[in-house]
Amino acid sequence: MKNSALALTLSVFPGLGHIYNGKAIRGLFYMFATIGALFFSLLFGTSGQGEIAVVAFLFAVFIYIISFIDMGIQHSKQKTAALQDPDHPQPAKSQDSERFYTIILSLVPGLGHFQLGLMNRGLTLLASFLGLAVMVFFVAILT
Repeated sequence: MKNSALALTLSVFPGLGHIYNGKAIRGLFYMFATIGALFFSLLFGTSGQGEIAVVAFLFAVFIYIISFIDMGIQHSKQKTAALQDPDHPQPAKSQDSERFYTIILSLVPGLGHFQLGLMNRGLTLLASFLGLAVMVFFVAILT
């Protein structure tokens, strides 16, 4: 079973805790929904449509909170299942599905490393990638 404290810590960034737990599709949904809503909020905010920007921002906050709650529910279910049946561990994923998820997640730098269990390397690459993206958007908006 995965470390619940680490998964909840990774959930500070929406979707990473789910990816760490092996729920890549759910994690990517939360990640892209939150980032997309924030992007639309920024886009509408700079174009002078403040009401739509506020609604998009509140939607991003709502998705972020739902992601956090879903992570807590997911871990409580895993702990309950482990306590009820300690002799029979959870079935392991097949190697083909692990390979598939790693390839799909490697489209965003660092996420494939999370899937492989290389947390420090994945966090470094993801932070660098997102930092560079934010810097490019910031410079583009200023110019």
